[in-house]
Amino acid sequence: MSDDKKKRVSYWYFGGLASAGAACCTHPLDLLKVTLQTQQEGKISLLQLTGKVVRTQGVLALYNGLSASLLRQLTYSTTRFGIYEVGKQAMGNDSGFLGKAALAGAAGAAGGFVGTPADMVNVRMQNDIKLPVEQRRNYKNAVDGLFRVYREEGFARLFSGASTATSRAVFMTIGQLSFYDLVKDLLLQSGHFGDNLTTHFLSSLTAGAIATTLTQPLDVLKTRAMNAKPGEFSGVWDIVRFTARLGPLGFFKGYVPAFVRLGPHTILTFVFLEQLRMNFGYLKPTRILRPCYLRPQATGSAKRSSNSEIQPQMESKRLEKTSRWYFGGLASAGAAYCTHPLDLLKVLYQTDIRTNLSMVQLSREIIRDDGVTALYNGVTAAVLRQLTYSTTRFAIYEIGKQSEYGKDSGFLGRIMMAAIGGTVGGFVGSPADLINVRMQNDVKLPPEKRRNYKNALDGIVRVWREEGFRRLFAGASSATARSVFMTIGQLTFYDQAKYTLFETGHFTDNIGTHFLASVIAGGIATTMTQPIDVVKTVMMNAKPGEFSSIGAILRHISRLGPVGFFKGFVPRFIRLGPHTVLTFIFLEQLRINFGVLKAQ
Repeated sequence: MSDDKKKRVSYWYFGGLASAGAACCTHPLDLLKVTLQTQQEGKISLLQLTGKVVRTQGVLALYNGLSASLLRQLTYSTTRFGIYEVGKQAMGNDSGFLGKAALAGAAGAAGGFVGTPADMVNVRMQNDIKLPVEQRRNYKNAVDGLFRVYREEGFARLFSGASTATSRAVFMTIGQLSFYDLVKDLLLQSGHFGDNLTTHFLSSLTAGAIATTLTQPLDVLKTRAMNAKPGEFSGVWDIVRFTARLGPLGFFKGYVPAFVRLGPHTILTFVFLEQLRMNFGYLKPTRILRPCYLRPQATGSAKRSSNSEIQPQMESKRLEKTSRWYFGGLASAGAAYCTHPLDLLKVLYQTDIRTNLSMVQLSREIIRDDGVTALYNGVTAAVLRQLTYSTTRFAIYEIGKQSEYGKDSGFLGRIMMAAIGGTVGGFVGSPADLINVRMQNDVKLPPEKRRNYKNALDGIVRVWREEGFRRLFAGASSATARSVFMTIGQLTFYDQAKYTLFETGHFTDNIGTHFLASVIAGGIATTMTQPIDVVKTVMMNAKPGEFSSIGAILRHISRLGPVGFFKGFVPRFIRLGPHTVLTFIFLEQLRINFGVLKAQ
């Protein structure tokens, strides 16, 4: 790619054009999201809704309201991208992330208000497909919809839902634009990425995920406000109460189609925007920029710092300390104790065959039937598991990383060390893991069927005596496979994220950096290991002879469909996120305060 293309910047209106192009591609998903959010029964899935729309009204019905969607992007997105781009170029590269986030918030507020009329017509045209024929509004197109609302309901009605739409736009713009720039800058500064399609894709995917999570509750309220008939709700709080009838999850109705739609929409928007910038943008006037990782020298000149020059600028004594081999096990055991109730809920959720059971309902059942302390069933086995499984995998990884081979191995070398550590750790930890799963699952069984192990050691002895030594390693294959991916996801990606944050020059060896790096590692590890974790849980909880092979377990789980392999994803993500964060924070504190100094 030529240097001229990389140096080009966007015209203010490129964002609106890119968003309109993305909307053309993702409109059916947006329509399904709106329809799910406005239906109150809470029983129809995304696939069922899609089939119903196509069966009753044809494929073209999925493009109802397209003209309004395009008009919305040409008003809302042109405004917010225009303000953000012009402001960013005026502020230069010295504004930092907080400056860009504040600019994105202001741009989102303006864009959300300007785009409200087209957004309201868009929501109504999309929602027409689920109404009886006699109740449909039947707007011919976006412009016809605007005129009819103005004529039939008054000018003020065009801005119905403006408060929630504007609030949502603020968070959406911060999530998309400022985080896109942040992630893109981090990738470019890592030295592994160039200004190309891969970088644009990864940056926009991250920005889309952040934007969806930030805006979903506001999006639900906005959709209901805009689709309401005059006088149906007295105010925003009336809509909140109406939505709350479905419980807390009511505010996240349509999350899956929103994410599925907003992810591709964000990716396409930024890919189109970058292509417009590189091919039709204009060259900036030449100026001397001083990125954040440049440090002034004695002469006043600037020089790019390499990794070896950046790290001494941090707290050297902290960075010179390394972990002892057993620190990982101690840190994981402490984290396991704190997050055990979430792990228990995950196990129960995965082994429960009921499809309509939520994590909140399951929690209530346990507390009602067995008391709050039941949430800590199996905590001794969980701690023992970490003291075997995590001590082994962390130790192998740390010793390998500190060896002569490990120092120059790079990311792929660290993946190999993590895979070896995960393999050995997963096998060593299988007996304690088996007891942990069984003790956690006891709370949902009738009293006469419970195993009632007194603690982890009692459980291991009883399994050996009653079922044989080999039974202690039931599920070892899936536990080991899961451990490999878990160790790669946690340890190598934690190190990689930490190094990347260091290289930006904005982060030092402190708890903030450890927190961010561990959140990233936890998210990656959860996604990589979830299907294997479900198989492992079912296998370990099975009675002797219940399943003839792994294939039988797969068939048992698949009765719930593909989603069955991701049962318990939410409680596991909620548990593994804090568990990973606490593990690495504890580990770093052990390293900083009790670690050994590297050999000079």
